[in-house]
Amino acid sequence: MDVSSAAVGLPVSDLAAAVKWYRQVLELAEPDLQPADGVVEFKVGSLWLQLGEEPTARSGAQVVIRFGVDDAPDASGYDWSSWASPSALWSTCPRP
Repeated sequence: MDVSSAAVGLPVSDLAAAVKWYRQVLELAEPDLQPADGVVEFKVGSLWLQLGEEPTARSGAQVVIRFGVDDAPDASGYDWSSWASPSALWSTCPRP
């Protein structure tokens, strides 16, 4: 089997806010696909990031995504004030 692509799907409670957040953090343009109402996909390197608007209450399962980045931009000018604590960070992120 030759896998030609992979996607990571994340449930989000507010699709517009999630799109804005991921676009800013990952320096993305508009979503590459909108395969269905309430679902968008970004091409990120060799994988696809899918955001789907749905209730985010889960049974304790967590979604983990890690990006290996060799050319991350200088973040010294970024406003990290809302990221001062883990709870502040969590409150600004679209929740899985």
